[in-house]
Amino acid sequence: MNDNEQQTIVTGWKNENGQSTYYQDGKPLNGRQYVNLPTIPNTNVQWNTNWYLMDNGIAQSGVQQWADTYYYFDPRAYLRVDNDYRGFGICSVTMAALLLKFTNGLARITTLIRILICE
Repeated sequence: MNDNEQQTIVTGWKNENGQSTYYQDGKPLNGRQYVNLPTIPNTNVQWNTNWYLMDNGIAQSGVQQWADTYYYFDPRAYLRVDNDYRGFGICSVTMAALLLKFTNGLARITTLIRILICE
């Protein structure tokens, strides 16, 4: 790099091809991680920072596997949804699936996922 060139270091959110991507020092975050970051702009979310599940810099939404279980992340705010039912258009509950964790030969229910079929 010569003296006439300027290096632009980008840290923050960018919307790329409809995906919210977080850059730190000019590069997207590396790997899959659940991390506290500045709130994604234009999502009508409170607080200055929030926890996001990121995969190589891209905020994840929908049902995602993390830390030996599954979570649902809102497709507009990209935040984890807890203790809430969400509608997905015209859908019907078709089956409940139990995720089991085995400890000392005993099965323990860790998560209940309702599987929806949308038409």
